Amino acid sequence: MNQIYFFRTLVLSLFFLFIGLPSSHAQGLPDTSQIGQYATPKTRYVGPATLNVRIEPRTGAIVAKLERGTEVKVYDEANGWSLTSPNSQQWVSSEYLCTTPNCADNSRWFYVPQPKRSQPAARSQSRPTYSAGCPCSSGSNCYGPRGGRYCITSGGNKRYR
Repeated sequence: MNQIYFFRTLVLSLFFLFIGLPSSHAQGLPDTSQIGQYATPKTRYVGPATLNVRIEPRTGAIVAKLERGTEVKVYDEANGWSLTSPNSQQWVSSEYLCTTPNCADNSRWFYVPQPKRSQPAARSQSRPTYSAGCPCSSGSNCYGPRGGRYCITSGGNKRYR
């Protein structure tokens, strides 16, 4: 009798070992047994400043972070989660992905990338220079290209007369 019990237990154990129930069914998670649903992966882009990459399609351990605008290939989708790697379990929340590089399709994440700015050169403060002796304090005038008369104020501005 013990041998029959042992044999049945062994057969059932081997059955569940090779065939088995996916662990995601037991935890109420999406079935990941058919990973790679899409023949051609979809291209998506990260919307928020950072997006967490997780090992399972649910909140939990974070394995990596992606920055805004990063291109992501989506190989499968399940219950609001997108699989981003065909060879390993790397899931991101589909809610935070956009279809265009600057997320123009989603007003929540739309942004305009700012061009890289170089530091402006330091400007030296210089005193205004008077052109050809036309300061208003001296009473002399300058003549413009169309014959108008003006002088230069102490602030460096032209004053027409």
